[in-house]
Amino acid sequence: MARSQVIRFAALAFLVFLFALSPPPTLAENPPRVFAFYYAWFDENSWSPNLVSDVPAETYVSRDPNAIARHIDQAQSAGIDSFVVSWLGPGNPTDDRFKMMLDIAGGKNFSATIDFEANHYGSREALVNALMYVRDNLEPHGAFARVNGKPVLFFWREQVRSVDEWAQIRAQVDPNHDQIWIAEGVNIAYQRVFDGHHLYSIAWASDVNYTLNDWAKRVRRAGTDKLWVATVMPGYDDTRTSRADKFARSRDGGNFYRATWNAAIASRPDMVVITSWNVEVT
Repeated sequence: MARSQVIRFAALAFLVFLFALSPPPTLAENPPRVFAFYYAWFDENSWSPNLVSDVPAETYVSRDPNAIARHIDQAQSAGIDSFVVSWLGPGNPTDDRFKMMLDIAGGKNFSATIDFEANHYGSREALVNALMYVRDNLEPHGAFARVNGKPVLFFWREQVRSVDEWAQIRAQVDPNHDQIWIAEGVNIAYQRVFDGHHLYSIAWASDVNYTLNDWAKRVRRAGTDKLWVATVMPGYDDTRTSRADKFARSRDGGNFYRATWNAAIASRPDMVVITSWNVEVT
């Protein structure tokens, strides 16, 4: 796929080289586990230039197990350890596709977790039920991604609920903190409940080195046990959307990707996440 061609330029070798130049992380694996966001909602109508900013070299549908297997092979060849799959709840097509990915990943020494889209649930009860479903039905799979022996979950738009609400939700779903919860966004206050933090996008940053190192410090000030997940991006383009603040960040022939990798490693991350493996339909 087109965007993965940027990801695939010897990412693993680059990561190992850079880690030789900086101190290792202290809370997770060394070198850090590399995740990549993955979207599983593409179909025959997805690959229109009017909908996406880039089209993969080989188009696919997300329900195709052969496509999933190919993507896992490509990810592994680039040094990626796990996919973070955008997941829209039990009964949604993304649930079936995530289960398929787990089964395929299990035979390839790969793993996957979910990006829990908190804004998808209209009620707190529905949100809690979905998290319990993940805990009881998805996490037991051997290919569900784990860090420090615990299943790790990424969250998207946790800001739809207050910090106090999340404290109550976690007390219901994971009272003993048997899971690792990674928040996103720019509100560090959620670290009162969550175990780590990432920025989904850094394409807006004028100086990615400053931004990632500054956020690493913010996360660690929130608690010595908090996990810092550094973001790497090859570029960004949402100019085909209707967003008022739409913009593009050039790949600059791969230089932006190299710069974000350098900045990510310099921030001494506990994990790294690439945004993203495959583009999102706009």
